[in-house]
Amino acid sequence: MRRIETEILINATLSRVWEAIADLKGYEKWCSSIRFEKGKPGLHQPLVMVTGAPDGSGRTYKGKGRIIEFIPYCSLTWSGGIKGVLEGHHFWHLSCCIDGRTKLIQGEDFYGLYPFFAGNGKIQSFKPFYENINAELKRHVERQENGTPWR
Repeated sequence: MRRIETEILINATLSRVWEAIADLKGYEKWCSSIRFEKGKPGLHQPLVMVTGAPDGSGRTYKGKGRIIEFIPYCSLTWSGGIKGVLEGHHFWHLSCCIDGRTKLIQGEDFYGLYPFFAGNGKIQSFKPFYENINAELKRHVERQENGTPWR
């Protein structure tokens, strides 16, 4: 297994951040890299998504997945890919900070032959892709929370 993990503090309530990540159809409003064609929030729900290539090539990939963890206001994880070749478990974990902000940890665990042979360096080169998603989510929910981003 290879892992990418990112973290960001969002100046919005945990419920506001959860609403954005659990609203799968709503990703189109804020996320330039992930679009859901099919999917409802809930454990074991099937997904069909179009994802931008994390290498910045501009390619897109259509794939199927399934929600494998759904704990409202806490955690959302989906799994997809080609078993044995390249499978990913994409996760979002939320926690509330004492000052009312939300700590978001987002990332992916990669399994299969591709991550094994590509090595950790190649997998880590995709980290900016995830950090960009974090930044887009932060902008989106902070605008919703108070009209303008909190600084």
